[in-house]
Amino acid sequence: MSETSNCTGWLRFPKIGLRMFRFDFAFVIRQRSVHCLVDEARKKSFSSDMKWGSHIDAILKKAFNRLNGIRRLKSVLSRVVKETLYKSLVLPIVEYGSVLFDNCSACLKLRLERLHRNDAVIVTGAFKNSSFARLLNELGWDSLEDRRKLARLSLFKKMTLSAQFHKDGNVNEILVPEYLHSMVPPSVGDRSGYVLRNAGKLDNVKTRLVSSYNSFLPKTTRDWNSLLSDNNDLKAIQQSKTIESFKANYKKQFLRTPNPLYRIENGGNMHQTRLRLGLSQLRAHLFQHNLIDNPTCQFCGLEPETTSHYILKCPTYTVHRVRILMGLTNLLDAPYIAGLNDDKIVQLFLHGDPLLRPPRGWLIDLQIDTTRSILMHKLLMADVLKH
Repeated sequence: MSETSNCTGWLRFPKIGLRMFRFDFAFVIRQRSVHCLVDEARKKSFSSDMKWGSHIDAILKKAFNRLNGIRRLKSVLSRVVKETLYKSLVLPIVEYGSVLFDNCSACLKLRLERLHRNDAVIVTGAFKNSSFARLLNELGWDSLEDRRKLARLSLFKKMTLSAQFHKDGNVNEILVPEYLHSMVPPSVGDRSGYVLRNAGKLDNVKTRLVSSYNSFLPKTTRDWNSLLSDNNDLKAIQQSKTIESFKANYKKQFLRTPNPLYRIENGGNMHQTRLRLGLSQLRAHLFQHNLIDNPTCQFCGLEPETTSHYILKCPTYTVHRVRILMGLTNLLDAPYIAGLNDDKIVQLFLHGDPLLRPPRGWLIDLQIDTTRSILMHKLLMADVLKH
């Protein structure tokens, strides 16, 4: 009954509450497998061999049901609304208890990432064959595996802080139950007593099986030790005093930052996104993905219909191109525009200028993005009419 005692002690912890009537506790030992804490409210399922296949199937089934609801409304919802719906309705289902099943097989992880990719396609309006890495950069999202790693390290940070608070006698500052912070391995310096270069590292947890090697404590301990290096930024992450500063420093160093210019709602936002992703209606993009056999522009026939040719060179869109450049000249100085080559002008059209930043530059950047979005939409609509 040691599992029952541990669970009872956990429930007595002052910062944890539980509605008993919503849970059914069953501790069954069969073939060296322990079934515990079956959450009937969330319908969690655990297999007898303690593998995560049935659990991943259950959460993916529920997540895809909600994702299909967003898909049916994708044509009438804005990008910001679709992204908010995904993060509030679907993502919590996928990430509930993710620190536990992060040691699942690579096949199950790939199935979870496929769900993440499907929603990225829905939110951006991109084609299905678009690059997953470019989709994540476009949205400023991180892969589910990176998010699970941050969740594991955040919990481990709480455990280390609580262990230190318990050692110092600050009981009121403890963030996790005792059975968690007591699991933190000792550091090399505490164990050896010598002044060593790796004194701050924790002892790796020894395991026999691969499944145990990739479980929470051994895997997170290795990730935690990897933050100890000669890099001052990594040291700042591990030596953060609070869990909030730890997450902020970690996200700044390792995770993506969304570009607010990509979230501006206008008629041409979806078309611009496809151009940035490198898969749009342009013939050069379709040729690169083996969808057509000839990349040459069908209007002028002079060269492949690339993004640069479409925006700056094709004579079919001369009137729209002059209108766009006049709009940019009114927003920026003429010498600035004259000093840009073709590649930089395309970069300005699709991504804005990273050198134009607050306080004045940020507003100019947004104005440029809004203006070129509307004009680019007209240009793209002219392309559709020509077809």
